[in-house]
Amino acid sequence: MIKENQKNKDLIKYVQDFAPNYHLTLQWDLNHRTRTIPVLEKRLDYFMSRVQRELMGRGWHRHHIPFIGFGEINEFGEYHMHILIKDTQHTLSQWKQAFHKISVRTRQTPIPRNPYLQEITPGTEWQVAKYCTKQLNSVDDAYANSVLITSEYLFGKKKRGKQWVGRIL
Repeated sequence: MIKENQKNKDLIKYVQDFAPNYHLTLQWDLNHRTRTIPVLEKRLDYFMSRVQRELMGRGWHRHHIPFIGFGEINEFGEYHMHILIKDTQHTLSQWKQAFHKISVRTRQTPIPRNPYLQEITPGTEWQVAKYCTKQLNSVDDAYANSVLITSEYLFGKKKRGKQWVGRIL
């Protein structure tokens, strides 16, 4: 139990040291929910790359906006995401405008509908970190397939090619 508590504290400290500015929640429509991690990664990759291109232009992949995504499982075994974003250059309204443009343009690929984005106010970082890591911190095996996906893993794997194996953390 002591090792488990230390793991929880280390994970929350990792998130706090990241110092995110925004908390984004993504849920897909009933017809597009997924139960597998590879499909979740593909959908997150597609959505976040489109958002970053909308915010930063064509060269976004050289200096992407860092984020940490937590894939959580609902009671039906389907994933949704909590994403902590570290971005000081774009406002909340710019992010929401990018979400809107993507949802209007994209018709066939499943993207999350109505992404919920909120600013993290000073003093609430600990609460947000604890909320996002709640399933990763659970001691029962019901949430053993919860996943942590970072922007470095998602967008850095394209640079590394075939030698890239595995998820960070």
